[in-house]
Amino acid sequence: MIDKNIVFVPCKKVRLKSKRLLSDRPWEDEWPREYFPKVQLVRYKHAEFSLKIEFSAPKILYGNNVLEVNQSTLKKAVKKLHRKLRYMEIYMSFKTLWKRSTIYGLEICKNVNTDSFPTWIILKYLGRLPAPRPRMCLEEDWYGKKQARIDQARFLGIIHEVTFYDKAKELRDKPQWNMEDFRCDKIDANILRFEVRLRKSALQAIFGKKSISLYDLANESGLYSKIIKKYWNPFVKASKYFPIYVSAQAQLAQIEDKLDERTYMTLLAFKSMEYNEGFCYAKEFFERKFGKKETTKILACYKKYPIPNIVDYKYNVMDKLDQAISHPHWWLTMADVFKPNEHPFE
Repeated sequence: MIDKNIVFVPCKKVRLKSKRLLSDRPWEDEWPREYFPKVQLVRYKHAEFSLKIEFSAPKILYGNNVLEVNQSTLKKAVKKLHRKLRYMEIYMSFKTLWKRSTIYGLEICKNVNTDSFPTWIILKYLGRLPAPRPRMCLEEDWYGKKQARIDQARFLGIIHEVTFYDKAKELRDKPQWNMEDFRCDKIDANILRFEVRLRKSALQAIFGKKSISLYDLANESGLYSKIIKKYWNPFVKASKYFPIYVSAQAQLAQIEDKLDERTYMTLLAFKSMEYNEGFCYAKEFFERKFGKKETTKILACYKKYPIPNIVDYKYNVMDKLDQAISHPHWWLTMADVFKPNEHPFE
């Protein structure tokens, strides 16, 4: 739920063994499979020098950001961050990091395993919805048109950003460590990632104060519900219906106890021909191929066990996504949302 943080710590509260270490980063050679934060010395708006620390809370705690860190586990992640800073020969008290740091950037995220529902369909339709906040706009693609890319839907503002993208694709492109904790057997599952990126002024509006520390972040009451209300609920209100995608495997799973595979393939062929050429043409073709008597049996079976369209606008998946994203659970699949005896495509 809480992913990337950008925090500033005054240099007078920090002791560095060597400034050169920050650019050379020798710890990456010594611990190549460990995740370490990005650290820089910066001077922000003519103020005193500060240490800028950019880190992903779940990567610090778990080694990947598929598993999620919520407010109750944030302190545990910051304690591990504090130890890693010592490995990097950056010394400060835990109290300084926890209570004296100032957050300048924050990402609130949610991963949803959508099972057999392809992420690209959700992204395609999210990219057609209005932006969730005033003065936000959909990022233009390479062709300069106001439409979402196939792998993401990104809404940009000056102080905040809302992005939906295919997390499984990112995991294939950039593998992460410790994926044995990933609850799906394969990384080629469909994973929708909902990500809200907030700059300091957006955080100030949410928290109602000028300076926000990691301690404040962990103790802000109802933080996730505020983010959902402000950045996710507008999408729910704008569009309730997404098209359903039914794979051949999912269709067969629904009716395999009633139909043999050969009959199913025959019905699927009829459905495809009906879709492309029309019902009359498909019926005449089957009559020529199998005879009128056999075609009558096929049509009776087809009426009793209709094959769903590959894309059908009747199924409402938005409510399921709303439950999955709005639920403050550390990890939630679409299967968790459905009742045990309820099939998503019935």
